[in-house]
Amino acid sequence: FGVYLGEVFLAFIVTMFVPKLTTFFPATIMAMLVVVAVEYGLARQFGADTPLLGDYGGVEVKYPWTTVLDSEYALPSLASWETWKIVTGYGSALFATQFIETAIALNVVNRLDESDGPGFLVLFGQGLSNILIGFMGGMGSSGVVSMSVLADRTFGTTCLSTFMTGAMLFIFMAWGYPIINYIPLSAISGISIAMACSFIQWRSLVAVFTAFLPNNQRLLLPPQFNVDGLDV
Repeated sequence: FGVYLGEVFLAFIVTMFVPKLTTFFPATIMAMLVVVAVEYGLARQFGADTPLLGDYGGVEVKYPWTTVLDSEYALPSLASWETWKIVTGYGSALFATQFIETAIALNVVNRLDESDGPGFLVLFGQGLSNILIGFMGGMGSSGVVSMSVLADRTFGTTCLSTFMTGAMLFIFMAWGYPIINYIPLSAISGISIAMACSFIQWRSLVAVFTAFLPNNQRLLLPPQFNVDGLDV
């Protein structure tokens, strides 16, 4: 257990502080590589094995790939009004959920970068991709705040970064998925903790404590810490 915690801490440190030193190489990938090196180069050499992703089911891809047009899928008739009622009801709920989540992710990234991203293009591209995913028998997706913040913190803010994310995900899910099963769980845990910490506005936590100071002392603090107790 101590080795596992050590690897989690190592992945956390690399993810949090490497972007402050260099942006040439993604910090999350570096964190994974460092933990993999420690796990297989040191820990397992001394019999201190830690869990791998493969120990919890891992990733498995079945071939050949199928689409909704294959005979194994029993699609209902589109000429039926009952079918359209079901599709419209569930489709509208999923559309609203994914639209809101993507809009929130766009808003968060815009605030972090102090920029105005191409919201229409993002939503339009998301709609096209979800149509294609549906025909392939997959599940639709949307923008995720946590992944967006992680990409922003590691300076993956260009269109090339989003393209490479999709391309690498496709490559690993199609052919390189056996490699994923050998990644230590501690690496994912450390990266996830670092990602959660990046959400926290530490300045606001300080303001919570300074709000309980007497007014004459609070007036001497910078404006961002001079917050009234009722406002907190």
